[in-house]
Amino acid sequence: MAQELFVHRIDAEQAAGIPPLINEELAVDGVDEVLGWLGYDWEDEDVEIGGHGETISIQTEDGAGCWLLTVHPRKVDFSRGRGHAAATVVATADELLLWCWGRGELDPS
Repeated sequence: MAQELFVHRIDAEQAAGIPPLINEELAVDGVDEVLGWLGYDWEDEDVEIGGHGETISIQTEDGAGCWLLTVHPRKVDFSRGRGHAAATVVATADELLLWCWGRGELDPS
């Protein structure tokens, strides 16, 4: 419930031009929740994700959160922690949470 309220609050703040203030613990919990949804087994659904076993590491800059995703044609394996990855996304917890919800962009540099 806290994450759903958070998204609505962010939408209102962004509409008003107010930069969002996000508690780091809430942000890490939110990233964990969103990425955990990706771990849903899409095998029985008519969904084509399109991966071929690529692994992506998503990490907070301070190490408060770290996740590993392996993308398959019809599912995404999700785990918490570090591991070998073909690509890594690193940002602050609040930047990652906004990115996960489509409310912010990450600098690709």
